[in-house]
Amino acid sequence: MIFWIIYTLFSLILSYLFMKIFDNFYIKLIVYILSLALFMSVWFISPGNSEMAPVLSIFLMELFFVESNGFERLLRSFLLFFGTSSLLSLIIIFLKFKN
Repeated sequence: MIFWIIYTLFSLILSYLFMKIFDNFYIKLIVYILSLALFMSVWFISPGNSEMAPVLSIFLMELFFVESNGFERLLRSFLLFFGTSSLLSLIIIFLKFKN
């Protein structure tokens, strides 16, 4: 449990630092959401296993060390997190500019 708390905080800080590189608001938003989705999306380590790990680490392990179980399963989790966070950000921006 402590690992996931530290990992989440580290991911938020790292995404924030990536965002600070750019000046344009929309590029900042896209970079923040993309990096946060890359770091924060999690999936099962292998099919049929109940242990979960960050998608980025599973992707790197399957790319270099272990047999591939299909990258589509990792892409699903990433796209779900990316789409949800993008939609939530758009709703917040819309409500902010509306007021």
